Order: sequence, then structure tokens, then C-alpha cells
Amino acid sequence: MGWYASAEQNVRSRGTLFFQLHVQGRYMEGRWIGLSYEGALVSGWASIAQERRESASIIERLKDRGASEPV
Repeated sequence: MGWYASAEQNVRSRGTLFFQLHVQGRYMEGRWIGLSYEGALVSGWASIAQERRESASIIERLKDRGASEPV
């Protein structure tokens, strides 16, 4: 898990990231949830990989699978 917060004083954007590490350590996948600039609660998929293309592919797979299926 991790967190983020805006570096600007008057911006309320902040949130939490939750990642699951791939069994062989090749990438991480998960979700982020936070408070937007306007104050609404927002969330989405997240991934970290060595290659940008692989990370984008992981995001697409997560979107296709949907939130109801186990990881």
C-alpha cells in the first residue's frame, strides 16, 4: 500500500494505492482510490512494470476482467 497527496497547498487531491505483486515479481497490479480536486471520491486501476507497454497491457486486462472477479 502507498499514498499520494498534492504538493500544492490549496489542492485537496490525495488517496491510497493498493498493489499485489506478481508471483515472480515481474509487475504489480492493483487499484487507487482518492479524493479529487473537486472533492468527489474517485478510483481506478493501477500497474507498475518495467516496460510502459506491459503496464498498459495489464491495465487493459484489469479493465476487461472487471472488479467483481478475483485477482
